[in-house]
Amino acid sequence: MTVTSSGPAFYVQGYAKVYKNWWPDTIKANLIANPGTSTSTPFTATSGDQYYAQANTQANTTQISGSAKVTVN
Repeated sequence: MTVTSSGPAFYVQGYAKVYKNWWPDTIKANLIANPGTSTSTPFTATSGDQYYAQANTQANTTQISGSAKVTVN
């Protein structure tokens, strides 16, 4: 999973989550990218599970550019 924050003053928190049929989904990886940085971490996937990425911004921000991405190698 890679998390990127393009904003000059705000961080982006990214999650790699396993989709479940009930709430909440399971978090497999959790990263914070500080302003203007990109960070990555590997995690072990389980065959048959569905994964997705979610990005959250710092509270009370009005403009920020960032993303979280899960890549399968």
